[in-house]
Amino acid sequence: MCNTGASPPPSPPPLTCFKNSSHLLHPVGDHHEEDDDDSHHRARALALSKVAGEARAIGRLSVPMAVTGLVMYSRSFISMLFLGQLGELALAGGSLALGFANITGYSVLSGLALGMEPLCGQAFGARRGKLLALALHRTVLLLLAVALPISLLWITSTGHILKLLGQDEGVASAAQTFAAYASADLAVLAVLHPLRVYLRSQNLTLPITACSLFSVLLHGPINYLLVVRLRMGVAGVALAVALTDLNLLLALLCFLAISGAHRDSWVGPTSDCLRGWGAMLRLAVPTATAVCLEWWWYELMIVLSGLLPNPRATVASMGILIQATSLVYVFPSSLGQGASTRVSHQLGAGRPGGARRLAPRSSSASNAGGSKNKNGYVLISESGNDDALQKLEEGLMPMASSSSIGGSNGDTNAVDRDRESSSFSGSGAVCTAEEGKEQCVSERAPLIRVGDVEEEGEEAHEHDGDGDGRGGGQV
Repeated sequence: MCNTGASPPPSPPPLTCFKNSSHLLHPVGDHHEEDDDDSHHRARALALSKVAGEARAIGRLSVPMAVTGLVMYSRSFISMLFLGQLGELALAGGSLALGFANITGYSVLSGLALGMEPLCGQAFGARRGKLLALALHRTVLLLLAVALPISLLWITSTGHILKLLGQDEGVASAAQTFAAYASADLAVLAVLHPLRVYLRSQNLTLPITACSLFSVLLHGPINYLLVVRLRMGVAGVALAVALTDLNLLLALLCFLAISGAHRDSWVGPTSDCLRGWGAMLRLAVPTATAVCLEWWWYELMIVLSGLLPNPRATVASMGILIQATSLVYVFPSSLGQGASTRVSHQLGAGRPGGARRLAPRSSSASNAGGSKNKNGYVLISESGNDDALQKLEEGLMPMASSSSIGGSNGDTNAVDRDRESSSFSGSGAVCTAEEGKEQCVSERAPLIRVGDVEEEGEEAHEHDGDGDGRGGGQV
């Protein structure tokens, strides 16, 4: 009989061997590979978005600066036109005077002013705007002190020096007149150069462009008044340049007064401006050396061309060549300055990794811009009415075009300057002596003390070597 009280037979155990059998149809490894692919695509998209963001940021800085460069080039072009109307002697004398002025004055002031760029950019990146005003005050005082002896040199000795170098007496005399009246421009530039760096470090590039356009629009009428109506000749062209720079300076000051854009980064001049110039000089002197070496080889060509037969034609031709070089130099130079500002902001915010990634990309873009500049010389070389000058230009322009690619490498020196400024330490801090040695712009260890510089061991020597190496690279 059946035992109805017996328990039912136990159910068979689950087939645990097929517990994870889904991999037979969908292997588990594929899921991991798909996840890895998705992660890779997401990381790549994120990296591309960062690159695009940095490109837009650099473009917002570089495009207005390029427009500003073109506007200021038109000022030089207008000056050359009025010099050309005065005759071959005036054109040669003005070109020679500009070369002498660039060698002895303009390059020095421009290079020293660029020394404050890392300080201002890193202070802005660290959101310590008051330090920008301190750097501005110190740089203005430095440039005024340097401009005074240069002005005396231009007024008293330009012609004598050029004659000692074997220049034509008539050309040297015209150059003396031009340089004497252009000396008034040095005091204006001693304030204008630092002010432009001060604004550019705060991403205020559009006001510089607008004010530059305003000043250049007045440059033609000023030249007409001084050269044609008042018959001042070469002196009128030189004085017009100084007045145009003065108009630009006044326009920028009016912009600051009306807009109030300087309120977050402005303090009045104090006794602190007279102390702690160490950090600024450690950046300004190597930067000025690099800028001077880069400018001088161009300007020395003008001086050397005066030693050739028919110096009036050769000097005038070389002056036109230098103006053409200045035109095509605008684009990679603007890109380099924009990248320099972005690198400074990254370092000041304590993000050295972002600065390292940004620098090589900007260098590549600058080189690409330089390679396109070759084509611009072809059109420039076809301009002009004088047969002798046109023949000289046709021979010079193709050779000059080959230097535009290599010259674009020099435009990334500003980026190198910002990166090398971090050799004081690995962070992006800027400090002032009056705030105490422990209170810095960044939360990290101090990078640069605006009022004082503290270096330790090999890091200090490494920085000095970088400065010398950069100058040697320009040679």
